Amino acid sequence: MGKAITILLVAFLLTSFIIDTSQAGISMLCTINEGGGTAEFNLEITDLNSTIYNEAKNMLNETVIIEAVNPSFVEINFNDTASSIRITCSITDDRIREEVDEKKMIRIIRVETNWRKFVLPLTQNVSINFVQLLSPKVSTWNKTENGYIYHTNGDFGEVTFEIVGPGSATNFYVADDGETVIFELPLSKIDLILNSPYIILIVIIVIILVANIYRKIRYG
Repeated sequence: MGKAITILLVAFLLTSFIIDTSQAGISMLCTINEGGGTAEFNLEITDLNSTIYNEAKNMLNETVIIEAVNPSFVEINFNDTASSIRITCSITDDRIREEVDEKKMIRIIRVETNWRKFVLPLTQNVSINFVQLLSPKVSTWNKTENGYIYHTNGDFGEVTFEIVGPGSATNFYVADDGETVIFELPLSKIDLILNSPYIILIVIIVIILVANIYRKIRYG
């Protein structure tokens, strides 16, 4: 009888834990900056089980995030009142590349997204496996007004990942690999000058003018 009560009690506690955990939610937002070549990544985990949250405060640090996402900047904020965690990262490496298409006369920003598939440890025994949660290719995600968004559900409730492109983007699509998002933007004034077919002629004229001014100043 005693063993049966113990088993029932353990089962009740485990069930309570699972229900409590399912109240949580995870939202991720990757915003591509207007200048290109950089992005801001925000990850927020809300309404965590109090036990997991307290252990996560000791587990999560900059080193853990760097190993998972490899960002250039990390900031972690804990909200004790809401049992929530907010992680802000900057991504500046070759996962986001900017180039100029001289034929179309546009700027192109290529965003490689495979880095989203990482494992985030919250405690010694509990981790969030984004490799599984975010396994579908971006080409299958829902297209929004300025990017792509994906919704799914896991042990921590609803999971959302959204990619938002620069506000000036005139077009965007997913490359043939299904994972690289391409944003097309108009050329900046500097780009227009540098890519002008007359730039060489302008440089030559400027050099000649400078040389003539120098001669007049030196020789009178």
